Amino acid sequence: MFRIFVITVLASTAFLFIECYDTIRLNGNEVNKALKYKEITVNTIENGYSVSRYRLSKNAYKIENDTLIGRAVKISGDGSQDAVNLKVPVLHIAYFEVDELNVGRTLLLTGGIVGAAAIVIALASGRSEPTPPPPQPTFNGRFSCPLIFALGDSGYKLESETFAGAVFKGIERKSYDVLSYIKPVDGFYKIKLVNARLETEYVNQLKLLVIDHPSNVSVIPDYAGNIHTVSKAITPLKAFDKNGNDVSRILDNKDDEYWESNLNKVNVNSSKDLEDNITCVFPKPRRAGSVKLIVSGLNTELAYFALEKIFSLQGNNRLNWYYKLDTDPKERAKFVAWLMREGMLHLSVWTGKSWSERGIIPDVGPGVEKTQVTLLNIADIHDDTLKIRVSFRTGLWRLNKIAVDYSDDLPVNVRMVAASSALDENGKDVSSLIAQSDSAYYVTINGEQANISFSVPPEIHGQLRTVIAIAQGFYNQWAAKGDLSQPLLADRILSEPFFGSRILIPAWIKEHQKEREFKTIEN
Repeated sequence: MFRIFVITVLASTAFLFIECYDTIRLNGNEVNKALKYKEITVNTIENGYSVSRYRLSKNAYKIENDTLIGRAVKISGDGSQDAVNLKVPVLHIAYFEVDELNVGRTLLLTGGIVGAAAIVIALASGRSEPTPPPPQPTFNGRFSCPLIFALGDSGYKLESETFAGAVFKGIERKSYDVLSYIKPVDGFYKIKLVNARLETEYVNQLKLLVIDHPSNVSVIPDYAGNIHTVSKAITPLKAFDKNGNDVSRILDNKDDEYWESNLNKVNVNSSKDLEDNITCVFPKPRRAGSVKLIVSGLNTELAYFALEKIFSLQGNNRLNWYYKLDTDPKERAKFVAWLMREGMLHLSVWTGKSWSERGIIPDVGPGVEKTQVTLLNIADIHDDTLKIRVSFRTGLWRLNKIAVDYSDDLPVNVRMVAASSALDENGKDVSSLIAQSDSAYYVTINGEQANISFSVPPEIHGQLRTVIAIAQGFYNQWAAKGDLSQPLLADRILSEPFFGSRILIPAWIKEHQKEREFKTIEN
């Protein structure tokens, strides 16, 4: 009788006291929406690079001349709180945090409390310990964009710098990365999504493609997400750089030896020195109309340095430039053209008379080597050999292996898997934010991360399995304070071919030399 009384009382009073709220994040430009809430937490970018947090109550703040003004509580990293007078330009707001009532979860929790009461009464004793958090990943080096760590046999390992180069919302994109290290653990694939730099990262979607395929082929996605099988990778008969040096031995195996430009021999006043290329000669079946070109490599740190420098040249106006890139089609087109011209691998074939460009491979970041595949049309090549030239701006790429495959793509079993759980560093569920491509983003700043689990689909007997992460989003860099404002110099770098290399290669060499000297002093 007592049990019935307790459950009845809980059921009749739970709706009076229980309300469940989700803390959601709004982008800095959603200020009008944020101001409707009773309380907001503002995360700001101050001096172009540091992050601060402020909590404000309704009626204690206002927007005046595109500036947020009010009486706020500043929340320090150690948890201490101080009352301050806040005055911050809206463009300096990384994102807002607001609490929104979750009606569905309120009803579920109300029912859950009633159920829990019956269970507590039924179980007089017995208590389970909470599951310990997974170990933290470790890594070294300069990185940008969200990092994906996968759990394998020996802990977490860095597998991807995802959607590299998508440095503002207007060029948000998807990235398809093979997770070669990942292994099932207790029925789940587990990854960590980590923000490791002073930047704001906006992840729109994160899913896995689980692909079962014949054991004698490998699976590689192209930059658009099309799945290709590689049955027989053919290495070059010969390969040589633009100076005629034989580089076949370097590029015929995926190992620890890379080909990259020698910056010490570059004359920045010569355009010929500012573009590099590798020419590979392959055997070719006479009737082959297409070929899969497979390239393994990664960007150098000079590529990261160049991207960062472009934004630092905006000085204190950098946030306004972000806004312009998102809203001005001409400015965005100029930036995209620069990225494609200066940052990507350009793939050409020899027609017998001239070089004809047939494809590109996008940048991947300097932290993790990536194997990419591109399908090239060679229907007009009737020779029994195929010459492919991979061209790029001097100093921006490290190449490990180049190969081709003429085989048709084989059928494979592809399953899309959404996250079964995604918890941020505070244990908050963020799975709904990464479930699909929409207007909701999982937004992070430096040091924040999510632990994400995916249920492992049943394996298919006799098949191998490849797991691919699909991540969509963009990020804003806040890493450097910025030079003196030089927007005209930045504009010339974007607009004039080779000009960026002339300016940035000497600056990189100078900075790199300082780093080497500092390490020598430390040792």
